[in-house]
Amino acid sequence: MTVLLKFKSHFRFWPLAAALLLPNLAFAGGKATITTTTPPMEIEGQSTKGGADKLTLTWRDTHTLRLDFGDPNHYLVMRDGKAYSVSLDEDGAQVMDMAGMSAMIQAMNPNNPNDENPFGKIESIKATNEHKTVAGIKGTVYQMTWNTSDKKGPEAEQAVLTKDPLVVEMTQAYFNSMSAIIGAAHTQAFQDRLPKGTGGVLQIGDDFTVESITKANPEAGLFELPAKPMDFQSLLGGMSP
Repeated sequence: MTVLLKFKSHFRFWPLAAALLLPNLAFAGGKATITTTTPPMEIEGQSTKGGADKLTLTWRDTHTLRLDFGDPNHYLVMRDGKAYSVSLDEDGAQVMDMAGMSAMIQAMNPNNPNDENPFGKIESIKATNEHKTVAGIKGTVYQMTWNTSDKKGPEAEQAVLTKDPLVVEMTQAYFNSMSAIIGAAHTQAFQDRLPKGTGGVLQIGDDFTVESITKANPEAGLFELPAKPMDFQSLLGGMSP
């Protein structure tokens, strides 16, 4: 069985989403459909050229989340403080503990300085007097200057942010899954750069848009793991001749 999920080593909207959180909220669970041109993971064999990917986020609380990529045989689950990629095929299920991803990315990019954040850097973010409704929810338009590690210079983006509790809940759930994969240190830098209590993410330029979002009470079985998890070290050891 091969690993069919590829983790993206650079992000654009995800770290911003990770940083726009409000504390002490009452969480209830929900489901959201988003489109993005830079998904955090890709399914091998699926081309994303010429369009955006549609992803579905389902969460029971901010520490229990499932991310579906449009293929029922490949998805991501966060639970019990850890994130797992799941691949299903005729041979059964393969569940991968993603906790070692940060170390693997560093090993695959030895030329990157140890202190370089793989997400790049937000140089500035400032509220405008404009508002925009996305997925039926009103948000404030922010002007953001973004300097990514794979770009030669800064670029300008518009972000639509909201204090809507459900969107904030979705944002925080995804933030926690990111922390479980690559560690909180990488996302903390973004939290420090952004206005406190800004809210949740509705849209980031052309990279990310919430198409729909609703409250939900998903069944616990949706977040169950179909097999015992493996880690990357065990996988690489099993692939050795």
